[in-house]
This record gives sequence, structure tokens and C-alpha cells, in this order.
Amino acid sequence: MDGKHVRIDPPMRSGSMYYNYKDFFSIVLLAIVDAQLRFIYVDIGTNGRASDRGIWNNCAFKQCMDSQKIPFPGPSRLPGTEEESPFVIVGDEGFTLSENLLIPYPKDAVANRRDRRIFNCRLSRARRCSENAFGVMGARFQIFMHRTQAVGRAMYTPPNILDIEDEVSGTIQLGEYRQEPAHDLVRLANQGRNRHANAAIELRERVCEYLNTVGRVP
Repeated sequence: MDGKHVRIDPPMRSGSMYYNYKDFFSIVLLAIVDAQLRFIYVDIGTNGRASDRGIWNNCAFKQCMDSQKIPFPGPSRLPGTEEESPFVIVGDEGFTLSENLLIPYPKDAVANRRDRRIFNCRLSRARRCSENAFGVMGARFQIFMHRTQAVGRAMYTPPNILDIEDEVSGTIQLGEYRQEPAHDLVRLANQGRNRHANAAIELRERVCEYLNTVGRVP
């Protein structure tokens, strides 16, 4: 899951409602993306002053998830263990950690913790799906290169357009979409600290331990 500011000409008499932290007017596109870069849920149109956490907390998907109206798969065993773990959405540090939403450890919590740095690295690899999806969208639909007025399964993926990781060296080759002129899709800001539930904190610790033991990679 990720969110972007889409630059707009503000509606008449809207004041500073759509004015964001980057000093321009925008609406927010919040999206959940699958591993094939398909947008499987979008929330569009929240004013640019809102934080990603606030948008997520008020969107229909989260409300349905909290009321158990969305048929999430049940917990499943982690490969190589007898322990079951819930399926989760992966987001960045701007969201609130929960038992259905996994986010990185904050920077001040990883200073002397190699295991947590590894966890954050693995989480970042998963989040690359949303980065690539937004990058492809901006490169494919040139309207995102300009301000706009407020208002299928086929994929556009020419060769080399996506960020890819070398499986041997671990280095990242940046996708060609990043060479496009800067389009008007800007990352959301992490606005302040979040309070996380104990059960969610325990889940992150268990996943961190797994990624550093049975689930580790070269």
C-alpha cells in the first residue's frame, strides 16, 4: 500500500484545504497493489492536507476490514515452521502498525539492531511493488505530468521499465520510468509518531525473528 499526491488546480473557494506539505495543491491517491503491479483497491480524492494515516483510517477498505466484512485468508504456516501468521498488507512508516498492516521499524529503533535492519530491508523489497506500479502509471498516463482540474488486467510494462534487483549482488537497477521528466506524483509525508497496539508489535517481532532465522536469505 502506498499513497501519492496528484497536483491539481484547486476548486473555487476551497481555501487551503487542498494545500499540502510540499507547498502545492493536490488530491491524494491511496492504493493497494498486488505482486503483479495491479491496483486492487484505490481511494481517490481526499484533500492534500490529509496524512496517509488519516486517509487510511477513514477509507472504506479499512472500515470493512476492521468490521471483518473483507474475507481475508486465515492465518497460514510460515514456510519451514509450525507457527501460523496472519496475511498482512505492507506499508511504509506513515501508516499505523496493526495485525493486518505491517510497517518498518522507525530509524531510531534500528541503530544497533542488525535483525531489524534486515527486516526493514525485506519489507522494502515487498514495497517495491507499489513503487513500480505508481512509476508505471505515471510513465504510461502522461496526464500525471501536469496539473489536473479537481474532479483491466492488461499491464503496460515495456522492457526495463521497472526497478529490478540482481539476485546475486542484491543491487537495484532503477527502472526507466525514473528517467521520465518529473511528473506530479509526490510521496505522502510521515506526519508524526504513531501509537501501535501490543499485538501488532508482537507480530512484527515474530516476523522479524523469522526473517533472521528460518526465513533468512543470502
